[in-house]
Formats: sequence, structure tokens, C-alpha cells
Amino acid sequence: MPRLWIFTGDDYSLELFTRRLQHTAAADEVHTPDGRELKAADLVPHLLSLPMFSARRIVLVRRLVGSAAKGRRPETEDGPAGGGQGRNRARELAAVLLQADPRVVVIALEPGAERDPSPENNWLLAELKGLAPDLRLSRRVVDDPDGPVNLVSAVLQAEPAPTPEAVVLRFAPAGPDAALRWARRRARETGVEFESGALEALAERLGYDRRLIDLELEKLRLYAGPERVTRDDIRRLVVETVPVSAFDLLRLVAEGDGAGAVRLIRQLRREGENPQNIVGALAWSLRAVRLLQTQPLRADLAEVQQATGLFPGQIRQLLPLARRLGTRRTEQGLSDLLELDRQVKTGQVDAWLGLELWLTAQTAAAMGS
Repeated sequence: MPRLWIFTGDDYSLELFTRRLQHTAAADEVHTPDGRELKAADLVPHLLSLPMFSARRIVLVRRLVGSAAKGRRPETEDGPAGGGQGRNRARELAAVLLQADPRVVVIALEPGAERDPSPENNWLLAELKGLAPDLRLSRRVVDDPDGPVNLVSAVLQAEPAPTPEAVVLRFAPAGPDAALRWARRRARETGVEFESGALEALAERLGYDRRLIDLELEKLRLYAGPERVTRDDIRRLVVETVPVSAFDLLRLVAEGDGAGAVRLIRQLRREGENPQNIVGALAWSLRAVRLLQTQPLRADLAEVQQATGLFPGQIRQLLPLARRLGTRRTEQGLSDLLELDRQVKTGQVDAWLGLELWLTAQTAAAMGS
């Protein structure tokens, strides 16, 4: 059996990995069957029948593993208990994977997976383990924004595994610092120059979303040409995204409305928002609140804007929070949030659950003060 690579986590990282893989490999090397309805017989031509002098074949399958998750409705309604047709399909797929030519590189892309697949929650991995008891399953979290690009060579050049092996790699969404490093590098690559503080304003305004950063950099490149992009350009041309929701979340926390904060976070989840972007936006907002707390109580708006670099609309929304939260709670909330960010990236806690727990704890602190 060739090593089975299972990539999951941040959708944009999966997209970047796929793009670089298809750019690096020869077009005739890459085969892309859809894993959702894939049967074992469909995999056979891709895994078992390489031309004699072919050095490598890359089989890139979307949802190969995710489609065999335990507890999916079609698998529990069709066929007998204990997995039914879903388990039978997984067993047949596992048998074909174990017979695959070692020159094949099998890559499963699993967008939207909230849990890392394991034999306990996935029929395909359970059947692989049953057929090959020496199957080795390893996991790794990739939190480097350049990780998707850098991993392509590592995957394609990896030596064959001596025993059956499945490697689960989860791309962690980039946090504020990593997304800002990403923005600086992409700005250099695209040739867009920024005045001091303008690139930081762009990343903050977009909630540290790398996909949006890339899109906006291309727009700014066409707009600015050889000229430097200013903070005013950012204000006029770039639509603010997540921070508005972050302001609302902090307002609900300050008001002691924990239920309202949880309802809003669940609404953002239903709308497809990236939880790590929300963490980044909340961290930026709390830093801005702390900055406002250092200003004189009755300072003029223009003076505050000049001293902090914040936009007037941001100041108007954050100033009441700065007064209500107080220095100690702001610093503790930011410290707790950065610890949550670390735990999410190391796989210790689910991002959405962690956000709800953080909001609940901050609301309790607000009510107790």
C-alpha cells in the first residue's frame, strides 16, 4: 500500500495545496476522481494499472475519507446495522488501497471536516486497520501559512512507507500574526507598495482572511499601479468584514448577554464564517480597546484618531466598550483569547466550541464585576 495522505482543515490552505500540486506535477500524472460516490472498481484503474515505465501517478480524491465517516445518514439507513452499505463500500475501497502500486501517491482532500478522521469515527480507516493491523496512523497540524505550498515537494518526494501508513495533516487557519506575514510576502510578490501602517490596516479590515487578502491585493495592484497604497485607500476601497461582528460580540459580552453572544457566533457558523478569522478579529478589537483605554477620557475624536491610527467609525464603536470593559478585563480577555488560539492550532480544542466557552467566560466576568 502506498502512503495515504489525508489533508483537512482550512479550506483556503487545501485550495493552495491543490493548486501548487497541479502546477508542480505533469498534467498526465494527476488523476482526480470524486470520492463521494467512488466505488472500489472505480479506483482500480487509477491504483493498479500504471504503464510499465511510468515513474509516478498522483491520485487526488476529494472526500474519499469523509464520505466513509461513521454515522452518515445514507450509511445507517441503507443495509443492515453496523455500517451497512457504507461499511461494505469502505471495506472494498480499503482492499484496493492496500493492493495499490507503490508508485501511486494517494491524496485525500477533506474540506469541512470538523474532526480528524480515525478508525473510531471512520469506516475506511477502520477497515484499513482491520485488513492491515500494522497500519500506522500519524497526525500533524500545519500552522505555517506557507505550509500548503511547502508540503507539495515533501509529499511527492517521500520515500515509500515500509508498512501501511496513513498521514493526517490538518491545516490550521492562519491567526493574525501569520496572516500579516502572509500579506507582507504576497504584497512583495505582487509588487504592491504600502505606506506605513496601510498593509496592517488591510489585514485588520479583512479579519486576517488570507483568501480575501489575496483578492484585495490584486485589486489594489490594478488600482494603485506604481503608487503607494495609503490607509485612506484602504478605507475607501476595502469593505470591512469580520470586525463588525467582533464589535457586536464584544458589545454583547460587555452587556452580560451571553446567550445573545452564543446565538451570534452560531449564526456566523451557519453563514460559513471561518472561526479563526473571528478569533483574529476579536484579538484585534481587544487590542484596539486597550489602546483606546490609554487615551485621555475626554480626548477629541481627531486627537484619538491621530494617536491610535484607528478609523473614526472604529473609534465610535469601540470607545463605549473601552469604558465599560476596563483595563483588567480587557487584558485578561485578550490573554484568554490568545491561549484559545494556541489550543485551536495545536488541536486541543474545537475552534467553535472554544469560542463559545470564551464568550461564556467573558460574559460571566462582566456580570461579576
